[in-house]
Amino acid sequence: MMTGEARATRQTYAILAIVLFFLFAVLAVATRTVFTSRVPGANDFYMRWEAARAFWLDGLNPYSDEVTRRVEIGMRGRPSQGDENPGAFVYPFYTVFTLWPLVLLPYDWVQAIWIVLLAFLVVLIGYMSMWLLRWRIGLPAQALMILFVLFLYYSVRAVLLGQYAVVVAALVIGSFLAIRSGRDGRAGVMLALSTIKPNMIFLIIPYLLLWAVFRRRWRMVWSFALAVAILIATSFLLIPTWLSEYLDQLDDYTSYTAIGSPMWVVVQHYLGLGDAGEAIAATGIGLILVVVWMHTLRDDRWGTFQYVCGLTLIVTNLIILRTATTHYVILYPVLWLVAKSVIDRSPRGGKWIVAAGMLVLLVGLWTLFVVTVVGKQEHPLMYLPLPLGLAFALVAWRRSLIEAAESGACSIS
Repeated sequence: MMTGEARATRQTYAILAIVLFFLFAVLAVATRTVFTSRVPGANDFYMRWEAARAFWLDGLNPYSDEVTRRVEIGMRGRPSQGDENPGAFVYPFYTVFTLWPLVLLPYDWVQAIWIVLLAFLVVLIGYMSMWLLRWRIGLPAQALMILFVLFLYYSVRAVLLGQYAVVVAALVIGSFLAIRSGRDGRAGVMLALSTIKPNMIFLIIPYLLLWAVFRRRWRMVWSFALAVAILIATSFLLIPTWLSEYLDQLDDYTSYTAIGSPMWVVVQHYLGLGDAGEAIAATGIGLILVVVWMHTLRDDRWGTFQYVCGLTLIVTNLIILRTATTHYVILYPVLWLVAKSVIDRSPRGGKWIVAAGMLVLLVGLWTLFVVTVVGKQEHPLMYLPLPLGLAFALVAWRRSLIEAAESGACSIS
């Protein structure tokens, strides 16, 4: 029988859910009225939505040239020209499952709903990053945190472009929380769903599965495998040729993306060492990461687990052939870990150091973007500050960061 305390907790969550639903609805209507009905955009999302719409409503293959042209005309009123980004569906086929309810609505409403959803997820990522650390903060500090994550350059860009990176980041970080609470089945399913953007998770999933196997947490392994099998098998039933067509689109992707990874920016763009230099550097860093995995697998501390997950996410963004600054929302737990470590080491002054650092990031990144942007194209320099800064912090302050993740609650009023 439910206790009075449990009943009160459930009622509180129910009220919170209702309030959030109405807030979501109000914001979606306002966004559509003020913004999306006048300024259609979120092109990164539109390319996936229109392809999914072509499949669900017209039975067309989302990888076909016909759908690609349809997407391009929807975005620009004409087919892509020259080095313009084509409207190719460069996602696993099962991405269309996530869009089914939205293909029935006009795009101005869809864009508004998606933008508000991503903004909510960005705030949720901020909270989940703190929950991972069992970090308690007061309402004023929470308000500042929400403003910081919402208006940070990477968040704004991800939301306005309608990037699936936010969804993937929320799924991966949510899986960390599920692992911590022993809900391994839930963690496996969330990781399976996160494969809609393989370039964001191609290292973290092998590490998590290896970690689970080493600890005989088989439910996480089997739930992941079963969920992935269902997604892939259903995709083959609907479009038998999807995998080869997806891989072809993926192979073409590097030919029309102007900027690679931070490793590409440093090794090729600035040092001019070419593909071979980038490959050698990326392989070296990848091998070092695998050594760290092997060295820490026997360490049962949560702090070590969170540290290695953070390091793995940073290396992913550093060495992948193509990334985007919008993907950096998945690094927010590492940013929070560094902040907590600073405050743990200096409870009084640390709060002001963290606040100053947040202000520098908030203002500095937007300033850097404004002074370096060429037309609509980000400068390669925008790819470097966060991943390189966090990589330095994780290498230089390894012990204190593990202790910060392990130490439990740290209260900020």
